Amino acid sequence: MSDQNQILLELALSVAGSQNGTATDLSGFLNYSIPIFINRLECSGAYVFRETGACFNAVYQSGENDLEEFLLTNQKDGLISQMRESGSFNPGRFDKNGIQYYLYLLDKFGLLILARKSGSGHDFPVGLSPVIKSLAHSCCFYANVTSGSIGEAEIAESVHKAKTRFMSNIGHEIYTPLNVMIGMLRLLRETRLDDHQSKLLINVNAASDNLLTLVNDILDYRTIDSGRFELKNASFNIQDLLRRLFDANEYKADNKGILIRYHIDSSIPAALIGDYLRLLQILNNLLDNAIKFTQEGRVDFSCTLAGIDGDIIRLLFSVEDTGIGINPQNLDKIFNMFQQEDDSYSKTYGGIGLGLTVSMKLVNLMGGKLEAESQKNKGSRFSFTIDLLRDLEVQLSDDEIKGIREAPSLKGIRVLIVEDNEFNRYLTLAVLESWGTICAV
Repeated sequence: MSDQNQILLELALSVAGSQNGTATDLSGFLNYSIPIFINRLECSGAYVFRETGACFNAVYQSGENDLEEFLLTNQKDGLISQMRESGSFNPGRFDKNGIQYYLYLLDKFGLLILARKSGSGHDFPVGLSPVIKSLAHSCCFYANVTSGSIGEAEIAESVHKAKTRFMSNIGHEIYTPLNVMIGMLRLLRETRLDDHQSKLLINVNAASDNLLTLVNDILDYRTIDSGRFELKNASFNIQDLLRRLFDANEYKADNKGILIRYHIDSSIPAALIGDYLRLLQILNNLLDNAIKFTQEGRVDFSCTLAGIDGDIIRLLFSVEDTGIGINPQNLDKIFNMFQQEDDSYSKTYGGIGLGLTVSMKLVNLMGGKLEAESQKNKGSRFSFTIDLLRDLEVQLSDDEIKGIREAPSLKGIRVLIVEDNEFNRYLTLAVLESWGTICAV
């Protein structure tokens, strides 16, 4: 994750609710949250004003500069009018005594003003608007807490919603440019590269794949948590699926000197019906964790037949490693949102603590239960059992069992590309032209 995105994530978690549980009112919340804005955005001060009628009352102030005079001027009124006309989350800016001030409207609450020294030579992160939305929501919430109109249950629910709302917003912001990067890397892989360039490209591919997994987890968590998530069942080849998993993770294991193996019960029908993309996501999350937390030894994953009831095929999936393991008392903790067994793991191993949470919820939706067994410093085993349907209408050939498919040729076909994003447009054009199509933009 880039420094800019890490800043946005930390800011969002701070404004969504006090992580240490000490913020029980507006004052406590601001005293906890605003210093994170100051530190992470390298500001010289920050101010929060609550709008009551035609007045703005200071509810938080940090820094040496007095803004009361500014808040009484027409300059303030003009800036706020411009901001409201152009959109609530577009900042206004003014300079005073060698300090640059950035104004953000906190919807239905008031103003946030961030100050920094003129000529500091850095810009605030692009995409700060989701954080400002979350801050506005939280300020309104804690103001209601102070008035006594909200109880503890509502506090917990609101904090949870604010966190997931931000994660969804920032996930969508990252998703488009990330897909463009991955697409261009695939095109670059097809060009002539020397050995050194190929190794660099492999590492960039690995990093982009990890980031894509994080973004997908963020978006999936939001969708599942909202209750709008639906499984999409289709026919698939279980042998092909496990082979794809092995191919996708083999290079990660090889780079760490780890042996990776897989096994599939030969008695399992090849053609099954289920949401194979989500199954692939669950297993990929488990494999990614296994490889990540294993420094030496092996990672094994398998699919065995647990039972047959007519057309219903019950399968047991497991992923086992010889990694750092987990203390038994912490096994439940690792399935919680944004949590790992040890907070230091996020710096050492990466990740934001969503992969297992999303995997658990997906397994639950499939009618199974994700379980973990582990011994500290000896390794872990994650397993789950789900029911899938046998596809009686599909007769697979030997080539299809191996996952071989022939794609239809697009050479000579005329295609009109309609896309408002410049990078998406360029990537689509490059991919289609590589397939021999005639494109118009």
